[in-house]
Amino acid sequence: MSVGVVREIAALMTGVILAGRVGAAFAAQIGSMQANEEIDALPTLGIDPVDHLVLLRLLAMVLVAPLLTAMAALVGLCAGWAVAVAVFGIPPMEYLTRSLPAVTATHLGIGLFKGSVYAMLVALAGCRQGLAFDILAGLAAVRLQARWALTDPAARSPAALGRVDFDTASAGPGPAALMAAQGAALWQLAQRIAADGPVAALP
Repeated sequence: MSVGVVREIAALMTGVILAGRVGAAFAAQIGSMQANEEIDALPTLGIDPVDHLVLLRLLAMVLVAPLLTAMAALVGLCAGWAVAVAVFGIPPMEYLTRSLPAVTATHLGIGLFKGSVYAMLVALAGCRQGLAFDILAGLAAVRLQARWALTDPAARSPAALGRVDFDTASAGPGPAALMAAQGAALWQLAQRIAADGPVAALP
Protein backbone atom coordinates (compact mmCIF):
# COMPACT_ATOMS: atom_id res chain seq x y z
CA MET A 1 0.00 0.00 0.00
CA SER A 2 2.76 2.45 0.92
CA VAL A 3 4.58 1.81 -2.36
CA GLY A 4 1.38 2.40 -4.35
CA VAL A 5 0.72 5.66 -2.53
CA VAL A 6 4.24 6.97 -3.10
CA ARG A 7 4.60 5.83 -6.72
CA GLU A 8 1.10 6.31 -8.15
CA ILE A 9 -1.64 7.79 -6.00
CA ALA A 10 0.22 10.85 -4.70
CA ALA A 11 1.31 11.96 -8.18
CA LEU A 12 -2.11 11.25 -9.67
CA MET A 13 -4.02 13.17 -7.01
CA THR A 14 -1.58 16.06 -7.28
CA GLY A 15 -2.13 16.19 -11.04
CA VAL A 16 -5.92 16.11 -10.68
CA ILE A 17 -5.94 18.90 -8.10
CA LEU A 18 -3.56 21.04 -10.17
CA ALA A 19 -5.67 20.50 -13.28
CA GLY A 20 -8.83 21.67 -11.56
CA ARG A 21 -7.30 24.60 -9.73
CA VAL A 22 -4.21 25.86 -11.56
CA GLY A 23 -4.84 24.67 -15.12
CA ALA A 24 -8.26 26.33 -15.21
CA ALA A 25 -6.77 29.51 -13.73
CA PHE A 26 -4.08 29.59 -16.43
CA ALA A 27 -6.66 29.17 -19.19
CA ALA A 28 -8.98 31.83 -17.75
CA GLN A 29 -6.21 34.37 -17.16
CA ILE A 30 -4.55 34.00 -20.55
CA GLY A 31 -7.95 33.83 -22.27
CA SER A 32 -9.01 37.12 -20.71
CA MET A 33 -5.72 38.68 -21.80
CA GLN A 34 -6.37 37.39 -25.32
CA ALA A 35 -9.87 38.89 -25.29
CA ASN A 36 -8.52 42.27 -24.15
CA GLU A 37 -5.79 42.12 -26.84
CA GLU A 38 -3.08 42.36 -24.19
CA ILE A 39 -1.14 39.49 -25.75
CA ASP A 40 -1.08 41.28 -29.11
CA ALA A 41 0.61 44.23 -27.42
CA LEU A 42 3.51 42.18 -26.04
CA PRO A 43 5.42 41.85 -29.36
CA THR A 44 5.30 45.63 -29.79
CA LEU A 45 7.24 45.89 -26.52
CA GLY A 46 9.80 43.37 -27.71
CA ILE A 47 8.49 40.60 -25.42
CA ASP A 48 7.86 37.09 -26.65
CA PRO A 49 4.36 36.07 -25.48
CA VAL A 50 5.31 32.40 -25.12
CA ASP A 51 8.36 33.17 -22.99
CA HIS A 52 6.50 35.70 -20.90
CA LEU A 53 3.23 33.83 -20.37
CA VAL A 54 3.87 30.12 -20.91
CA LEU A 55 7.47 29.46 -19.96
CA LEU A 56 7.27 31.09 -16.53
CA ARG A 57 4.11 29.22 -15.62
CA LEU A 58 5.60 25.96 -16.87
CA LEU A 59 8.76 26.42 -14.80
CA ALA A 60 6.73 27.32 -11.70
CA MET A 61 4.61 24.20 -12.02
CA VAL A 62 7.61 21.93 -12.59
CA LEU A 63 9.41 23.35 -9.55
CA VAL A 64 6.45 23.20 -7.20
CA ALA A 65 5.05 19.83 -8.32
CA PRO A 66 7.67 17.64 -6.54
CA LEU A 67 6.97 19.43 -3.25
CA LEU A 68 3.23 18.97 -3.64
CA THR A 69 3.71 15.32 -4.62
CA ALA A 70 5.91 14.67 -1.58
CA MET A 71 3.32 16.32 0.67
CA ALA A 72 0.56 14.21 -0.90
CA ALA A 73 2.65 11.05 -0.35
CA LEU A 74 3.20 11.95 3.28
CA VAL A 75 -0.51 12.59 3.80
CA GLY A 76 -1.30 9.28 2.10
CA LEU A 77 1.10 7.38 4.34
CA CYS A 78 -0.37 9.00 7.45
CA ALA A 79 -3.89 8.18 6.28
CA GLY A 80 -2.89 4.58 5.59
CA TRP A 81 -1.36 4.34 9.06
CA ALA A 82 -4.55 5.67 10.66
CA VAL A 83 -6.76 3.23 8.74
CA ALA A 84 -4.50 0.26 9.46
CA VAL A 85 -4.43 1.03 13.17
CA ALA A 86 -8.07 2.03 13.66
CA VAL A 87 -9.84 -0.38 11.30
CA PHE A 88 -7.60 -3.44 11.00
CA GLY A 89 -6.10 -3.34 14.46
CA ILE A 90 -2.47 -3.37 13.34
CA PRO A 91 -0.04 -2.11 16.00
CA PRO A 92 1.27 1.36 15.10
CA MET A 93 4.97 0.47 15.31
CA GLU A 94 4.52 -2.71 13.32
CA TYR A 95 2.93 -0.75 10.47
CA LEU A 96 5.84 1.68 10.47
CA THR A 97 8.51 -1.01 10.62
CA ARG A 98 6.96 -2.87 7.68
CA SER A 99 5.91 0.08 5.48
CA LEU A 100 8.80 2.52 5.70
CA PRO A 101 11.54 0.05 4.59
CA ALA A 102 9.41 -0.83 1.54
CA VAL A 103 9.43 2.78 0.34
CA THR A 104 12.84 3.10 -1.28
CA ALA A 105 14.47 6.07 -2.95
CA THR A 106 13.61 4.57 -6.34
CA HIS A 107 9.90 4.50 -5.57
CA LEU A 108 10.05 8.04 -4.23
CA GLY A 109 11.93 9.29 -7.30
CA ILE A 110 9.44 7.67 -9.67
CA GLY A 111 6.54 9.28 -7.82
CA LEU A 112 8.15 12.73 -7.86
CA PHE A 113 8.96 12.37 -11.56
CA LYS A 114 5.39 11.44 -12.39
CA GLY A 115 4.09 14.37 -10.40
CA SER A 116 6.38 16.74 -12.31
CA VAL A 117 5.25 15.30 -15.65
CA TYR A 118 1.58 15.64 -14.72
CA ALA A 119 2.14 19.24 -13.62
CA MET A 120 3.94 20.06 -16.86
CA LEU A 121 1.08 18.63 -18.91
CA VAL A 122 -1.48 20.57 -16.86
CA ALA A 123 0.43 23.83 -17.37
CA LEU A 124 0.80 23.27 -21.11
CA ALA A 125 -2.87 22.37 -21.52
CA GLY A 126 -4.06 25.40 -19.54
CA CYS A 127 -1.81 27.83 -21.42
CA ARG A 128 -2.77 26.30 -24.76
CA GLN A 129 -6.48 26.69 -24.09
CA GLY A 130 -5.93 30.29 -23.03
CA LEU A 131 -3.93 31.15 -26.13
CA ALA A 132 -6.42 29.34 -28.36
CA PHE A 133 -9.27 31.59 -27.24
CA ASP A 134 -10.81 33.10 -30.35
CA ILE A 135 -12.60 36.37 -29.78
CA LEU A 136 -13.71 36.44 -33.42
CA ALA A 137 -15.94 33.41 -32.81
CA GLY A 138 -17.79 35.32 -30.09
CA LEU A 139 -18.14 38.39 -32.29
CA ALA A 140 -19.44 36.24 -35.13
CA ALA A 141 -22.09 34.80 -32.82
CA VAL A 142 -23.17 38.30 -31.77
CA ARG A 143 -23.45 39.44 -35.39
CA LEU A 144 -25.39 36.31 -36.30
CA GLN A 145 -27.87 36.68 -33.48
CA ALA A 146 -28.28 40.41 -34.14
CA ARG A 147 -29.18 39.66 -37.76
CA TRP A 148 -31.65 36.98 -36.69
CA ALA A 149 -33.23 39.34 -34.18
CA LEU A 150 -33.78 41.95 -36.89
CA THR A 151 -35.00 39.70 -39.69
CA ASP A 152 -36.80 36.84 -37.93
CA PRO A 153 -40.01 37.93 -36.14
CA ALA A 154 -39.88 34.85 -33.89
CA ALA A 155 -36.48 35.94 -32.58
CA ARG A 156 -37.51 39.49 -31.62
CA SER A 157 -38.02 38.81 -27.95
CA PRO A 158 -35.80 38.23 -24.92
CA ALA A 159 -37.33 34.76 -24.45
CA ALA A 160 -36.37 33.77 -27.99
CA LEU A 161 -32.83 35.01 -27.48
CA GLY A 162 -32.43 32.53 -24.63
CA ARG A 163 -33.38 29.64 -26.94
CA VAL A 164 -30.96 30.47 -29.75
CA ASP A 165 -28.36 27.84 -30.60
CA PHE A 166 -24.88 29.40 -30.66
CA ASP A 167 -23.12 26.25 -31.86
CA THR A 168 -23.14 27.48 -35.46
CA ALA A 169 -20.84 30.33 -34.41
CA SER A 170 -18.39 28.06 -32.54
CA ALA A 171 -19.38 29.37 -29.12
CA GLY A 172 -19.83 27.12 -26.12
CA PRO A 173 -22.81 26.91 -23.76
CA GLY A 174 -21.19 29.30 -21.26
CA PRO A 175 -20.73 32.22 -23.69
CA ALA A 176 -24.10 31.41 -25.24
CA ALA A 177 -25.94 32.05 -21.99
CA LEU A 178 -23.99 35.27 -21.43
CA MET A 179 -24.72 36.52 -24.95
CA ALA A 180 -28.40 35.67 -24.55
CA ALA A 181 -28.60 37.73 -21.36
CA GLN A 182 -26.79 40.64 -23.00
CA GLY A 183 -29.05 40.39 -26.02
CA ALA A 184 -32.13 40.51 -23.81
CA ALA A 185 -30.85 43.62 -22.04
CA LEU A 186 -30.05 45.33 -25.36
CA TRP A 187 -33.50 44.45 -26.70
CA GLN A 188 -35.18 46.01 -23.66
CA LEU A 189 -33.05 49.14 -24.05
CA ALA A 190 -33.98 49.37 -27.72
CA GLN A 191 -37.66 49.15 -26.83
CA ARG A 192 -37.29 51.95 -24.28
CA ILE A 193 -35.47 54.12 -26.83
CA ALA A 194 -38.20 53.51 -29.39
CA ALA A 195 -40.92 54.38 -26.88
CA ASP A 196 -39.42 57.28 -24.92
CA GLY A 197 -36.57 58.59 -27.03
CA PRO A 198 -32.79 58.23 -26.56
CA VAL A 199 -32.42 60.70 -23.66
CA ALA A 200 -35.36 59.46 -21.61
CA ALA A 201 -34.27 55.82 -21.98
CA LEU A 202 -30.94 56.42 -20.30
CA PRO A 203 -30.76 55.11 -16.67
